[in-house]
Amino acid sequence: MDYNKGTVIYDHQHNVAVHFESKTPTTRTIAVKITHFYNYKLVINVQEVNNYKFNFTGEIDNVLFTAMRNDQHLEIDFDELPQQLLIMLKEVKDQDIFLRLEATQNACEVIFYEKSRLKSLILLSLTLQVTNQGAIIDEMAKNLESVKLDNHNLTQQLETTTSNLKRVNNSLKTLNLEKIRLETHCREQLTLVTNKFTASFNAVEGNILDKLSKLGRRHVKLQNDMEVLKNENRLKCESNARLLCSLQALRLENERNIKLIDDYKMEVDHLRLIKGNLDEEMSAVRRQLHQKQAQSEDNVKTIDVLKRDLQEATLIIAQKTKMHDEIAADLVQANSMLVNFNNQYDNLSKDYDLLKETLDNREKTIQNLQREVAGQQQDLKDYKMEYGPEKVQMLQNEIFLARKTQQDLDKQYKEAIKLNALLTRKLSANDGQSLGTRTQSQTQAYINNLPPPSQRSNY
Repeated sequence: MDYNKGTVIYDHQHNVAVHFESKTPTTRTIAVKITHFYNYKLVINVQEVNNYKFNFTGEIDNVLFTAMRNDQHLEIDFDELPQQLLIMLKEVKDQDIFLRLEATQNACEVIFYEKSRLKSLILLSLTLQVTNQGAIIDEMAKNLESVKLDNHNLTQQLETTTSNLKRVNNSLKTLNLEKIRLETHCREQLTLVTNKFTASFNAVEGNILDKLSKLGRRHVKLQNDMEVLKNENRLKCESNARLLCSLQALRLENERNIKLIDDYKMEVDHLRLIKGNLDEEMSAVRRQLHQKQAQSEDNVKTIDVLKRDLQEATLIIAQKTKMHDEIAADLVQANSMLVNFNNQYDNLSKDYDLLKETLDNREKTIQNLQREVAGQQQDLKDYKMEYGPEKVQMLQNEIFLARKTQQDLDKQYKEAIKLNALLTRKLSANDGQSLGTRTQSQTQAYINNLPPPSQRSNY
């Protein structure tokens, strides 16, 4: 049987259930080979792998297929048979349908079937005969030649591999020697690097330990200073509290003194009114002296009494005025002391807060350096984007207007000083000395409360 004239369209292996001589089926590995002779015949060969005795072949031509078609009620033509066989073999591989062989010594029936819940339904049955022994022997000879050729090729490959292995072994020996040399060199270099690293590490570690010890001592010193500052601040707070109580007492005393001053002012006004009345009476008496010379002695006595009363009233007025001036001076001194105390307390509080903030910032400086650098870079970009030429021009205009406003305020400040001097001169010339002193103090306090010219751009 000559297979070389046809085309092999299928050559694969399947695990198939084989019924031999109607015995219990066994699963064997079967090679299925289909050779197609176009428009002539189809040759099917089944053979167990590594078993040349189980070898069956069948030829199907148009005449045989017609008989099969009538017997098995097939609905395909002979030309469609190869394609249908390929489809069924693929479905067997996918286990959509099944394949079994029922073999005897001389024949084998290939059955394609599918299973249902009731029974198995045969789709196609092919009857094959034992393959010609000559063909089997020829195939065995071809396989033997193929095996010999493969053996020869394997022998050559083995020799080539052996020679390559020898070269590789020589190369490995050379590489091992080079590896040993490199390992020795690497060990020497590693030893040198390790020694250098150890020396550098020891030096750096010593420097770090020195710095840490310095920092520790500095930290202890700062803690001690902090404790001292806390104690001083506590003492100052206590002193400030006592001083505040004293100031509150002074304020109460000041309020009482102010009330007394108001009462004294009322008395002074009343005495001034009395003085005016007395002056009028003196004028009347003087006119009556010319008219009543007879009553001169009595009038002289009356005038003397009135003079004494007038002197006493004048003395009382002078004493009240002096007392008022002393109380006003004490009030000014107390106010200045209160202002100085408040300034000192604010300075101490600011120094304490600044020192505490400095200590906290020193602890956070290392963590915030990178973020601050990134933030400064971003701020620089934002600053460049924000302060362009137009923004710079606008700021220059605002600075010009601020300077002009500052000059105007300086002029007003100078005028206020001149006004204060003028009011001082006028008040010193008046009789109401206490009222002038109070007005002068209020004016001077207003001027003192004005901010300096450098800070009055938006005043």
